[in-house]
Amino acid sequence: MLDLVNQAAEIFNGMENHARETDARARALCTSLTEKLQLAEKQRDSSERARREVVNEFNCKLQDITRALELAQSRILHEEEKAVAAEFRAQAVEVRLQKANRDLAAVEEAIRARLL
Repeated sequence: MLDLVNQAAEIFNGMENHARETDARARALCTSLTEKLQLAEKQRDSSERARREVVNEFNCKLQDITRALELAQSRILHEEEKAVAAEFRAQAVEVRLQKANRDLAAVEEAIRARLL
């Protein structure tokens, strides 16, 4: 009977040792998973910060490009207006030139009529 008690005690000790080892492995696994989770969260936060920085930089560049485009469009419009104004001035000069040519032709005709 003492042998049975000793065998039972050995079995119980083996079960306790197995339970302690399982508990230790479980705790180590939990610690490892907790550390990995914390690292993943830090990486996620870092990635999110980097993404926000890229988006902010992109938005700033987009605003710069938009302002440059608006300025270029304004300059083009101004140059087109200047070109139209120059064309009107050229047309006015052409009309005056034609009138001056007619007046000159009339003066020449008058001079010829008097001389002849």
